[in-house]
Amino acid sequence: MGPSRSFRLASGSGELSIGSVVKVGDLCDALEQLAPPQLAEDYDNVGLLVGDRHARVASVLVALDVTPAILEEAKAVGASMVVSHHPIWFRPRRTLVGDDFAGVQIVSAIRSNIALFACHTNLDNHTQGVNRTIADRLDLQDCSPLRPREQGPPTVCAGSGLVGRLRQALDAEELLSLVRERFNSACIRYAPGPGRIERVAVCGGAGSFLLEDAVQHGADAYITADVTYHHFFEARSRILFMDIGHYESEQFAVSLLETFLKKEFPGIVVRAARGSTNPVRYFF
Repeated sequence: MGPSRSFRLASGSGELSIGSVVKVGDLCDALEQLAPPQLAEDYDNVGLLVGDRHARVASVLVALDVTPAILEEAKAVGASMVVSHHPIWFRPRRTLVGDDFAGVQIVSAIRSNIALFACHTNLDNHTQGVNRTIADRLDLQDCSPLRPREQGPPTVCAGSGLVGRLRQALDAEELLSLVRERFNSACIRYAPGPGRIERVAVCGGAGSFLLEDAVQHGADAYITADVTYHHFFEARSRILFMDIGHYESEQFAVSLLETFLKKEFPGIVVRAARGSTNPVRYFF
């Protein structure tokens, strides 16, 4: 596992001292400096989704997803805010009556006075964000974006995916075993490629769209998730194309956000959610 990395703010909420009153808006401002909203994809729904910016926060729960179990845990530990990687909804809503999965969670959060904040593709597209956590698990060196992003804050290096080199070349089977261990993957779906792996590309979540970018960057292997049957054919033995699972690829976003919030807000309680929110199970 590679060296740990952390974010620091130059100004803003990071200057709050222990004992200061922390409000929802303070956390929102800090998180939006960590992962600027301008880095989010057009389809995404990031930022404060439910809650009052002026409400006081004494405890925060960090999770990958917002689920009934996460909201129950938030209530049990007295958390008044849930910071998640995935937003609870994407598409515009005409009603809010609690008759679908997202609606139930939204209504529950409102009733319990729990604010919901999502830090999604804006954290994916930051080169020190979600994809960096994947690269660090494999100790990848000299990483750069697979598809650099031209728009965004000038002080932020951004882009889709990352590509880097292993400290030591591995056989394809050795890399598969390493990935299974480091990401606790119950199942890795893959299309075979080169037998010897030196350069590795990564993209958390659904990253099939970057396959050709990975090939163009000379990657011998590409690690992502949500790969469809027909897209596996596109590897054409040029690259080891691995689907390790959506949850598995992004799970370390929780520790990234937890570490950041603990450092920026030492006067409040920040907890990572217990257990897994992964809705997928495997039958062997």
